[in-house]
Amino acid sequence: MPTDNLHPQVAAIAEARRKLRVSRVLEATALREAALAGTAAVNAGGPVPENRREINLPRPQGDDPIRMVLYEPAGPRGLCVFFHGGGFVICCPETHDKIARSIAVSARCVVASVDYRKAPEHPFPAAYEDALESARWLADMLDTLVPGGSLVLAGDSSGGNLAASAALALANDGKRVAGVVLLYPWLDLGRDSESRRHFGPGDMIIDDDFMDYCTGTYLPGGEVSDPRASPLFADLSGFPPAAVICGTLDPLLSDSERFVQRLRDAGRSVDWRPFAGMPHGFISLCNALDDGQAALDLAVESISRMMEEHA
Repeated sequence: MPTDNLHPQVAAIAEARRKLRVSRVLEATALREAALAGTAAVNAGGPVPENRREINLPRPQGDDPIRMVLYEPAGPRGLCVFFHGGGFVICCPETHDKIARSIAVSARCVVASVDYRKAPEHPFPAAYEDALESARWLADMLDTLVPGGSLVLAGDSSGGNLAASAALALANDGKRVAGVVLLYPWLDLGRDSESRRHFGPGDMIIDDDFMDYCTGTYLPGGEVSDPRASPLFADLSGFPPAAVICGTLDPLLSDSERFVQRLRDAGRSVDWRPFAGMPHGFISLCNALDDGQAALDLAVESISRMMEEHA
């Protein structure tokens, strides 16, 4: 991506990423190690909730349980189920710790950050199944975790994909969901979108090579139009109130634009907030990007508003 006309803060990140890309290895273990190596810088600062603890949800098949990290502030008024991004291959609750802490404290809600199974060890539909299983269990436990509280789902990138899928499942179950907050969500695993064609080849964060690796690893069968894998193609007639945040330099921008339009066409409530000149993942870069912090604050405000309106 050329850096001549970028915001100076974005240009600095683009140049640093360009240098790192020379030694990048598109293999799950190497990518995970690289993501964890940057965790301290990404998560520096931010509010700290009253309590942080882990719980495990057994899987019906008897496999390893689904690990969830709970962030519990004083006097919570709701529960936010959060799904981290990472292309269905990398990242974990620890890589998204600051986002989860910020939501918990600033929105005054318990955050359950879900450590779903990842590819290549667990290809589709493993992450999808974990998202649905954890969301359903947490919805059933809402009155135990936060008596009288509201339920919101949220996620970034591939986690936005899982949050959207889980929200649809809960709506179909008749569960009350106050809202869904999607941060630059990856909603169509296909390659044919305007933003992907324009930004994907040389993107600073998720270029075509990385996205093709993640798609081929997570969805080896190639059924990208399956609505369980690409919720852009799902029936959205019962989708809960939504807020969608994305940067205008993101290869996934078209996913957000098309999803927002489909929600509007279905008569659903949606708040669409594009951030000019921002790349993919800019909220996770909030320690380096002013607009990243502004978008995180907006996400928190959206979650707070949804909980208040559906209390």
